[in-house]
Amino acid sequence: MTGLPLLPASRHARVGVHPLGVAHMVMDDVARYYLPIHGLSSRDDLPDYTLLTFIEALICQGEEQMEQAAKDGQADVYAAWRDSKAQIRDLLRERQIEHPRIERYLEGTEAFFVQIHALVYRGELTHTNIVEAMECAPSDFRLLHVIVGEMLSSPCSDGLLDLLEPLEVLRDIHWHLAHYRDDVEHGLFNIYDMFSRLHGGDAPARVRAEQQRLEQVLDQRLSSASPSARAAIEPMLRAYRERMAEVSVPSAAL
Repeated sequence: MTGLPLLPASRHARVGVHPLGVAHMVMDDVARYYLPIHGLSSRDDLPDYTLLTFIEALICQGEEQMEQAAKDGQADVYAAWRDSKAQIRDLLRERQIEHPRIERYLEGTEAFFVQIHALVYRGELTHTNIVEAMECAPSDFRLLHVIVGEMLSSPCSDGLLDLLEPLEVLRDIHWHLAHYRDDVEHGLFNIYDMFSRLHGGDAPARVRAEQQRLEQVLDQRLSSASPSARAAIEPMLRAYRERMAEVSVPSAAL
């Protein structure tokens, strides 16, 4: 894939081409959604785009390794992810990047992997588990955001980070809708695929209902937010509305 950043020179880790390619696409969304909050417009404005991409690639690779370990019947399917998580911590420590929510979002990423394992490999395909996976799924995106804030010496307040949460889940749903067919064809986990497996022809209506629920949560939080907080996330809201126009819910399961 062209345009991929060079990997940082590090004794810690190696990542494959596919996880790095996915990470590159995620970074496009990081730039689209988060940078305007910090007064920036291009990923070229980031002080260490390569590090951010590398961290996301480690997370993507951790998910792929967990799934492969489950397919192979390994007893400990999270061993490779624990190594990746330690490597991420080391990379951030080396660069003196700290934030109280970094550990929270790393653990949220692991919770997402646990839900993938339950849904796909342990036969625990329930609507509740799908929604829990959906709520955990943006943890990597949130992690990148708090790292960006620390790099720019412009951290978001806890209130603003909490305000963003339903919007981040909505953004992630659209990611899975946009990549649904490609993920299914390549045997990769996809949230909408879980809706389709469980609900069949009702999947479009069920995912739309979840989108509406999250939009209501977002509206409630916005109504009680300060004018400055609402102004801060307006660029992200615009990016979400643009994404809404670009991506539709597939009409039928594959």
